[in-house]
Formats: sequence, structure tokens, C-alpha cells
Amino acid sequence: MCEPVNGSWSAWGPWTGCDVTCGAGSQTRTRLCDNPAPSNGGLFCSGAAQDFQSCTRALCPVDGNWSPWSFWSSCDVTCASGVQFRNRSCDNPPPIGGGANCSGVSDDFQVCNTSQLCPVHGNWSQWSPWSACNVTCGLGSQSRNRSCDSPPPQHGGANCGGSPAEVQSCDSGQPCAVHGNWSQWSPWSACNATCGLGSQSRYRSCDSPPPQHGGANCSGSSEELQGCDSGQPCAGKFFFFNGNWSAWSLWSACNASCGVGYQTRNRTCDNPEPLNGGANCTGTAQDVQECDFLPPCAVDGGWSPWTPWSNCSETCGNGVRNRTRSCDNPPPQHGGANCTGDANQSETCGIDLSCYACPPAQSPTVWARD
Repeated sequence: MCEPVNGSWSAWGPWTGCDVTCGAGSQTRTRLCDNPAPSNGGLFCSGAAQDFQSCTRALCPVDGNWSPWSFWSSCDVTCASGVQFRNRSCDNPPPIGGGANCSGVSDDFQVCNTSQLCPVHGNWSQWSPWSACNVTCGLGSQSRNRSCDSPPPQHGGANCGGSPAEVQSCDSGQPCAVHGNWSQWSPWSACNATCGLGSQSRYRSCDSPPPQHGGANCSGSSEELQGCDSGQPCAGKFFFFNGNWSAWSLWSACNASCGVGYQTRNRTCDNPEPLNGGANCTGTAQDVQECDFLPPCAVDGGWSPWTPWSNCSETCGNGVRNRTRSCDNPPPQHGGANCTGDANQSETCGIDLSCYACPPAQSPTVWARD
């Protein structure tokens, strides 16, 4: 009788190919219980005839997909019409292993309306041309003006900063007339009488300065007389003296600081006074002249009348209408104050209240692109 022969494994065969074309898979190898095969009632080989192991191929392609849209952003303006945005990401999932990217746009926008009128700040117009020089000779001044209407302030906007008027010095190109002025009086001459009362004189010249460029000659007399006492009595003689004007006083200060003003000067009949029945002085004791070189007076601005109300901005329900006025009645000049108050007024208006029964108009929307 033959002895039993137990089976024994052959060597492992080669690994099979990976059972997937991408991602994670597995591969196998086998062996046979034929080295030797069991015989005569011998035992079969122990263990597995097949072996497994994992294998990895290139990543499988995954197409990208969009996340949900974000919330709309706040409107990018606080008044009038603006834009608001939303976005999404290609990460739900992101494209992997050569998968297709998401189709469409990642950003979307739409028009938004705040229902608030934007404030418009006032802006100056161009300067007017310079006015003519305010003097005909020597140095003077000239002015120019501008208005806060390019545009005027609206809906709570700020008024223009700075002055609506500007002043500069100017040269007329013509020398001013120089009026003559007296020199100092000479000393009194000796008394012309050897007894009793007589007279003595003194003189002055119109050369401090002399009149130039058509200026007026000195007013008054170049000679002044006064009575004198010789200190010796005269037997049987009697003298009288006619009155004579004193020199003019200096001109007074002008009675105005701008525009048109006047100044005065005075003299007295005491050079000498009439004596012993002599004649009184002839002419006036006061002289008046217009002041030279006064600057123009400041003129404060005044409002024009309001314009008529504009048409209502809505034909159905509540709207707004406006009216304006200008600071040109008169405009501020020579440093005068600008007008106070608003140049614009608005009020609500409602032309046809029955239209509230109508359905509201649809506002336009912006379609997002996918």
C-alpha cells in the first residue's frame, strides 16, 4: 500500500492588472496546490490559493460645481442709484483630476435705488471781468464778482466757500492833480506908523507844493495885514481898519469812509477885526469840498424773487417740485455779505391721488448670467 502524499503550494503567480482605470482598486495573484498535489489520501495545502493587494491609479476626474450664491451686498451708494453684488465659488466640489471647471460667472450684480436724493454742493461760477478802476487818476481799486450757481447747492449740499467778491488795487495811468499849498508865513513887517495905530504885513507863497497836473491854485490871500500900535500917541489923528480874513484852517476829516463824502475848512474875520467903523470881511467863513479817493461801499447781496414752482416729478401719487432764487438782487459787491438762507426749495406734491388703485410699476431688474 502507497504512503499518503500531502499537497504543497506552487510559487505565487504574477499580480493581475489593477481592476480600475482611475482612483483606488485591487489586484490579485494565485498559486496551485500541485507542488506536489496531494495523493494517496494526503492533506490539501493549507492557506489561501489567492492573494489580494490594493492599487492606485491616477485620480479620477471630478467636474466642479458652484456653491450657493452669497447674500446681496449693501448698495454701494447712500443716495440715488447704485449697484449691489453677490458671488459664488466653484468649490462644491472643486474640479479634480482634470474635471471640467464650473460654467457661468462667479459674480453677479443688480441695480439698487436708495430713494434718497444726493446732496449737490454749490460751486462758484467764473469770475466776472474786473470792473473799471474807480479813480480817474493815481491809484484806486477795482472789483470782480462770482455767483454760487454752477451748480447752486441742492438737497442739503454745502454752500460755496470763500467770498463772492474780490478787490484789487489798480493804476489809472494818469497822474492826479496836485493842489497848491501855502508856505509858512513870513515874519511880520515893522509897524508902518510912527505914532498911534498903523498896520503891518506878512507874506506867504503857493509853493508847498506848487499846483501841478491841473491842480487848483492856493485859495486865500498871499498877504495878511494886522493893526499895530506904534507906541507913540499922535496929536489930532484918528485911524480905522477894515476886517480881513484869517488863513483857512486845515480840512476836516471826511464825513464818510466809503462812497461819497465831504470835508470842510473855516476862517475868521480877525486879521484884523474891523476897527473904528472899518468894513467887515466879504465872502464865506466856511468852505466845502468832496473827499478824494474813497473806496466803494460794501453792498450786501439780496435774493431775487422765487421762480415759479416746477412741474410735479410724478403724475401718479406723491412727487416733488422745486423752485429757485439767485443772490443777484443785488449781488454782493466790494466785500458785502452773501445772501443768507437757501437758494432752493422743494415740497411734496400729488397730482392724481386716484392712481393709487393702479398696480405699481415694475422696476427693471438685471438678469444674472449663468
